[in-house]
Amino acid sequence: MTQSAGRRGQIEELVTGRDPREVAAMFDAISPRYDLMNRLMTIGRDQRWRRLAVAMADLRPGDRALDVATGTGDMAQALAAMVTPGGEVVGIDIAAGMLELARRKLRGLPVRLEQADVQQLQAHEEFAAATVAFGLRNFADRRAGLEAMIRALRPGGRLVVLELVPTQGPAKPLTMLCERRILPLLGRVVARNGAAYAYLPESIERSLTTPQMEALFRDCGLVDIRSRRLNLGTVAIVAGVKPHG
Repeated sequence: MTQSAGRRGQIEELVTGRDPREVAAMFDAISPRYDLMNRLMTIGRDQRWRRLAVAMADLRPGDRALDVATGTGDMAQALAAMVTPGGEVVGIDIAAGMLELARRKLRGLPVRLEQADVQQLQAHEEFAAATVAFGLRNFADRRAGLEAMIRALRPGGRLVVLELVPTQGPAKPLTMLCERRILPLLGRVVARNGAAYAYLPESIERSLTTPQMEALFRDCGLVDIRSRRLNLGTVAIVAGVKPHG
């Protein structure tokens, strides 16, 4: 087996298996350049997408919010602006390197960070909103992860997912070119980790589509499900409400 074939096999195994330890190791490796890569890959639009997702969480000052796969803290930072004064954001992530960067970024804000896997989350009816930005596709068990987040919500609380989704329609050839050629090249040059950014397009291709996320929300018992498609349909925000009773 050639070295390149071996790398492809490792990426395929990571994408399909989504072992939390291996996913955490990959994000630890790219954490120093993670924010820069996000800005380059999205031409800075990822921050606007997060703000739109936070708006759909419908938070108020004094609320408590949970951010899963919080990474370097961009989503937690946006949530903190909504719950201040008097509120709190709890951000969890499996990658210690990402959390270390988040701690520096969020210093002085009402955000508590913990290294934890969403499937081991013990919170029960504590939060007004629970969010995950660009992390659902990496969950080892997507349904189990969402169910843990829903358990953590108070009745009437909102679950919001911001995610990269498989491209459909006439834009697909262009987006596939960007995802499969340009992003790995950027990863090698800027992040010095081509493998992690070869993982990205493969994980997007196996991500849930917007209708599949909506169906999963319904299957998990959420109501008032709304979605918004962005960036030529390559990005989706899906939100739902935990019913009372």
